[in-house]
Amino acid sequence: MAKNQRRTQRAVQYVRMSTERQDYSIDFQMATNTAYAMEHGLEIVRTYEDAGISGLSLEKRAGLKQLLAEVVAGETDFATILVYDVSRWGRFQNPDQAAHYEFICSEAGVRVAYCAEPFENDGSPTSALLKHLKRAMAAEYSRDLSQKVSRAQRGLLAEGYWIGGKVPFGFRRVFTYRGGPAVPAVTDALMRKQQGVRTRLVHGPDAEVSLVRRIFRMYLRSAATFSTVSRALARDQGVRDSMGFWSPKRVADTLRNETYVGRLIGGRRIKGVGEPWGVPAPREQWIVAEDAVPAIVSEATFQSTRRKRLRRAGPITREAALADVRRVAVEHGDISQRLLRLHGQYSAGVYGRIFGSIGQLRILLNMPLPPRYAYLDAHLRASNRKRQDHCQTYTMDELTARLRSALAEHGYLSEQVLNSHGKPGSSTYRRRFGSIPAAYKAIGYQPSERQLRAMASAAKRRPETFR
Repeated sequence: MAKNQRRTQRAVQYVRMSTERQDYSIDFQMATNTAYAMEHGLEIVRTYEDAGISGLSLEKRAGLKQLLAEVVAGETDFATILVYDVSRWGRFQNPDQAAHYEFICSEAGVRVAYCAEPFENDGSPTSALLKHLKRAMAAEYSRDLSQKVSRAQRGLLAEGYWIGGKVPFGFRRVFTYRGGPAVPAVTDALMRKQQGVRTRLVHGPDAEVSLVRRIFRMYLRSAATFSTVSRALARDQGVRDSMGFWSPKRVADTLRNETYVGRLIGGRRIKGVGEPWGVPAPREQWIVAEDAVPAIVSEATFQSTRRKRLRRAGPITREAALADVRRVAVEHGDISQRLLRLHGQYSAGVYGRIFGSIGQLRILLNMPLPPRYAYLDAHLRASNRKRQDHCQTYTMDELTARLRSALAEHGYLSEQVLNSHGKPGSSTYRRRFGSIPAAYKAIGYQPSERQLRAMASAAKRRPETFR
């Protein structure tokens, strides 16, 4: 009894703050919770904290998840959870979600107390009504704030300010007060916290700007592709050492990025509150800011690359792929996966989807098949036959006929007999009849006592299969 009394006097507190600009900081919440605890004769024994985490979902709130896990597991040495107010518990867009988490606690004998609210969370009708209103207001606050932030960001973008995200290669950020000159930045994080500070993009180092222009020029060559540009950059040790690896995807993203012609685009996706991705927005709803940043390439160059990309965006024909394979074979005297990866116009996966294997390609080109390719082709053919056999369907009459044939040939039935009697195997009978004993019963076969014991033992190991 003394232990239970001790537990009722113990409490933990949960504190949460989504940004450092909020009026009630973690310290302020803890001070309020401490005052409440002293007034009600409670001892705060632990703190669960989610700093810098949004209250829209439970996903990233490690502190609250740990607290709820301990409550559900029944591992609590406390009877009360202190929370500053209803909004700190969460701004879930469905108010019932917050109520659900509180209900989990109350079912486990743990009360949630909102220290700064003007009502006691005592389960009364008045308390329940006020909590629901507060939860709905917290959710509405998030929706309203999201709309205000979205409108503000769209307005800033329309004025040519950079509103966030990874800065494209070849650019750098500078900070400025709205309508004023650039200001020196101590650190990016410190500048972003200051009210009224905006971000613009300017050209980065000359070497990066030159490389971007070089990529556009390289791609405009007649036979160039994303892959060939990527391979050329990979062979340039200076680029590789100082500016990293340029994969075909990175090259493609660079050629598609309209920031390089001075154009900022936003509003490509429509996102609800708390949605990470949203859905694509119609192009007419995008926010486009022309001449928002200093261009690195001309509009004419960008449109030329765009037209080339669109021309190449169609399906790759078998004839075009085979012509490219012939070119590689003539230039290098052989065909292999490595040669196609290094010198082919398309990716190795394209050739694989169209032709199947290197062995089949060599046959098409009347090239001798090395022993290793012969082995691989034989292995692939065997695998395909096995897969086709596995996918073959049988009627119930065909299955019972095969069972009777196996019984007539061997004088008895077992899984070993079924598997050695050709297709189908025992797994097919088990799947179609529900179990091996059911398959035996379908043709009137009575297993021996020894078989029955063996099947009973197998049924214990695989109860979901042997019914």
